[in-house]
Amino acid sequence: MHSLKKITSPLAITMWDTSWIRRHYRRGGFEDWDKALDELVARGYNAVRIDPHPHMVADGPGGERVEKFRCIPNRGHQTYATAMWGNPWTVTIEPRAALLEFIPKCEQRGIYIGLSTWFKSSEDGRFEQIEGEAELVRVWDETLLFLKDHELLNNVIYVDVLNEYPKSNDFVWLKKMLSTM
Repeated sequence: MHSLKKITSPLAITMWDTSWIRRHYRRGGFEDWDKALDELVARGYNAVRIDPHPHMVADGPGGERVEKFRCIPNRGHQTYATAMWGNPWTVTIEPRAALLEFIPKCEQRGIYIGLSTWFKSSEDGRFEQIEGEAELVRVWDETLLFLKDHELLNNVIYVDVLNEYPKSNDFVWLKKMLSTM
């Protein structure tokens, strides 16, 4: 990653977190990524923080690769009655395909990217299947290798391996471990 060397002025970072993909549907707030990114630049932003869903990009603990995940609102640790931070609808997301499409759109506009995760839930419980420090490292390693193999790290400026550590995330293993201490 050489993107930090390219930065010559302050960054204005917006936090799209999981919304960039979980609200990418007809009439969703991120239905049209081109329009959303153009509006972002017009408002003076030059960086965006997103959740790439590393637990979904990486293979599962048993080595299985899943391309599509069904995400149901208000599942997991973080639930939002109004869906302000979540999503009010059940959606199917494809994190690998979405990253392949979304990140080049950011790069075309000179938008830098911060990667962060909460291990958000999906119907198959993938967020609960990732247990232990080694699994945390593995899923991020596989995700970063996926991005590198597709030349998608050019504008990545940081990686936050677990946002809102230790409490406000859905990394179930960590929460169980901390509750026994």
